[in-house]
Amino acid sequence: MSGTSMATPVVSGCLAVLLSQDSSLGSKQLKSQIINSCTSLNERSENQGAGVVNLSKLFKHNRKPVLTPNKSRPLPDNARPLPDNADSGERINQQDFISSGLIFMLFLILLLIRVI
Repeated sequence: MSGTSMATPVVSGCLAVLLSQDSSLGSKQLKSQIINSCTSLNERSENQGAGVVNLSKLFKHNRKPVLTPNKSRPLPDNARPLPDNADSGERINQQDFISSGLIFMLFLILLLIRVI
């Protein structure tokens, strides 16, 4: 996968993290931050847009961390690992999972169109 097919989920993820840190950012601010963080590929501009999103530059000036550390609760006295043959977890309907993923990708694309 390459081009806009790969750029869309990367930029969408960057936008999601930016919005999670500051939900007051408007579409013009988001677009500006993404574009200003890009590293040029030294190609003709119509082939690369603004370049490759540089995450360290994008998040360098963020005001708060994405994750905040917290203390985990101690395990209960009767806690023990599951045996290797244990049936752990929930069964997932693959079709529902794929449908949810497609709906989520459509949402991200629509969000990106609105933002940029």
